[in-house]
Amino acid sequence: MDQRTKSTAAGPNPGSPALPADLAARLARLESALSPDGTLRCERLVIMGAHGTPRIVASVSESGEAMFEMLDSGQVRRITVSARADGSAGMLLSDSRGKTRIGLGTTAGGEAHLACVDAAGKPRITVGTSGIVGAEVPGGPVGDHGGAGGAGASARAPAASGAAIALIDEHGATRITLRSTNGDALATFADRDRRVRLSAGTRSDGTVVVPEDLGRS
Repeated sequence: MDQRTKSTAAGPNPGSPALPADLAARLARLESALSPDGTLRCERLVIMGAHGTPRIVASVSESGEAMFEMLDSGQVRRITVSARADGSAGMLLSDSRGKTRIGLGTTAGGEAHLACVDAAGKPRITVGTSGIVGAEVPGGPVGDHGGAGGAGASARAPAASGAAIALIDEHGATRITLRSTNGDALATFADRDRRVRLSAGTRSDGTVVVPEDLGRS
C-alpha cells in the first residue's frame, strides 16, 4: 500500500478530500490484515463471479473447522471440503438441486469411507476400510438413514480391521455386504427385513464357507 493510501486511511492529507469514515475504517482493517510479505489473513474469504455472486467461499469456524465451498452459477453449493477440529476430514459432491450425491472422507482414527446417495437422499452404496459403519455419508449426514443402531443393523458387517462394501436398498436396509477382514473374505445377502439369509466365502485358514440359508426356521 503506497504512502498516500496509508496516510488517507489514518487521516486526510492537507488539501485532499476526506474519505467517508466507514471507507477509511475498511481500509485500515484491510491494511492490518495484510502481512509484510503480502499475505492476506482473514477468517472468511468470498470470491465473486462475473455477475457479483459468490462462487467460492473459504472459512474457518469458531470450533476450528476449516471449510472450502464451491457454488455454481445458480448459487447452488456443489462441492464442500472440510477439515474438522477432531481430526476428521470429508468432501461432499452435490447435484444441481444441492442434494448430496457422493460423500467421502476419513475419520479421526484414519479410516476411509465413501458413500453414493440416490436422488431421495438415501445412501445406496458404501465403501469403508473398517467394515460397514451404517448407511451414512462421510463428511456430513444426509437425513436419518442409519447409524450405529439404525437401519440395516442386523445385516451390517462389524467394524474391524479390513475393507468392506455394502449395497443398500431404497428403504435403507443393507442387502449385500462384501468384506475382507482379518484374512477372511465373505459375502452376505440379507432380505428386505434386514435378516442375513446367505453367507459365503473363505476363511483365513483356507476353509470355504458354503452358501447357507441362515434365515431358515
